[in-house]
Amino acid sequence: MAIMGVDAGITGVKAVVFSTEGQVLSRGYREYPLHQPQRGFLELDPLEVWRGTAEVIREAARCAGEEVTALAVSSMGEAAVPLDAAGEALCRIISPIDRRATAVSEELLKRVGRERFFHITGLPAHPCYTVNQVLWLRQNRPDTFAGVSRFLCIQDYIGFRLTGEAVMDLSMASRTGLFDVSDAEWSDELFAATSLSPELFSRPVGGGTPVGKVRAEMAADLSLSPETIVVAGGHDQPACAVGAGAIEEGIADLSLGTVECLTSTHNELGLRERALSSNIPVYRHALGGRFCSLAYNFTSGALLKWFRDNFAAAEAAAAEKRGEDIYTLLFEKVPDRTTPVIAVPHFVGTGTPHLDPKARGAILNLDLSTTTADIFHAAAQGAVLEMMVNFKALSEAQLAPHTINAIGGGARSRKWLQMRADALGVPINQMDVAEAGCAGAAVLAGAGSGIFADATEAVSVFARVAALIEPRRERAGEWEELFERYNGIYEALKPFRL
Repeated sequence: MAIMGVDAGITGVKAVVFSTEGQVLSRGYREYPLHQPQRGFLELDPLEVWRGTAEVIREAARCAGEEVTALAVSSMGEAAVPLDAAGEALCRIISPIDRRATAVSEELLKRVGRERFFHITGLPAHPCYTVNQVLWLRQNRPDTFAGVSRFLCIQDYIGFRLTGEAVMDLSMASRTGLFDVSDAEWSDELFAATSLSPELFSRPVGGGTPVGKVRAEMAADLSLSPETIVVAGGHDQPACAVGAGAIEEGIADLSLGTVECLTSTHNELGLRERALSSNIPVYRHALGGRFCSLAYNFTSGALLKWFRDNFAAAEAAAAEKRGEDIYTLLFEKVPDRTTPVIAVPHFVGTGTPHLDPKARGAILNLDLSTTTADIFHAAAQGAVLEMMVNFKALSEAQLAPHTINAIGGGARSRKWLQMRADALGVPINQMDVAEAGCAGAAVLAGAGSGIFADATEAVSVFARVAALIEPRRERAGEWEELFERYNGIYEALKPFRL
């Protein structure tokens, strides 16, 4: 007996098969291209996404050594596949990082109101939401829109291909911009404002709800049993939180990859004004009966990679010779203190709380004694300072966590985690979790199929703590002093934008 979690992102898809003890039995990964037919347009081909997904499911199932009893899908949000009446894709998918629907989004907000939109959906204004993609298609590709029978987000598109059932979980429905997060149902007000119909979209259910069994012909092709149960998964960030064990009030998942995202879990829906003014989305969790909030920085691990690629050729050679990860070597040179060199990590704009795509990065306080090691230290420190900005906003919105479970490539550095613990003043669990998105989907699959009594039992098996990193209270003043200088830089740099 085994459980599969599938995690479909913007550039690739993973499938991992776990034992019922939470051990990885097999895995598969495929990339697919992100198409750019013109400037600002970033699209995915739904058939390429499906083929990649089918390949990783098949590969992981064949290599598992055990029969897959249940599976669930975690995926990127927002992006929707337009299908005709026969279930065939009519055109490419508008990806979540495509910004073509900006004007459409602004038109919708004029009709509904920014505050009203937030209090219905829990989402700050942004062009990425499914509703804006659909409205853009209706305005700009009317012939294609006329042939649409339904729009399926990636999670429910994969589920539809597997089972023939169009079902999405509540966290994914929350990312459409058409869902009432308070009542957990489609919003009549927003459908009236957009002249759209709920019949265009999948049926929303709680994460962990069984959707159906894999169709017999599909099961044979994917090396699955026709008895394999497909269970509703989750939007990628709350699904990662499930995989990281962040399922109780006040516990957050810190995903440290290219992007840094803090996903906090809540028992109540905190639709407060401070959340709206800080652009913090608050919506339904992948785990039933709970809610989540997101705070994020687009350039966290990406900033370290930028440093590695441009300034660390000697360290890369030394790391290869020693058989070590280059970041391990780079962090060895970081002293146990803050640095006066300040890196502002807005290299691709800001995440929350500003959500400013025009912002750009900067490195300040350089002098003739500054070394490349100082710049790496500043880059690592800059990501921490940016999370301090977010943590302050979360605290003011009464959404800040008291404990953080850290996952991802950046979480392998205990020193980087210690910097965050000291700066934020909260303990951080360094988690031993393989592929948290897939693990979260597997938790939901295991609970929904009855392998586990509930998600809490499944999480106790999958989410293991490798180390606890306590904040050092004596370092708090040092970080607060640095933060006071950092906090005004965003506004100060605006006149220097190109």
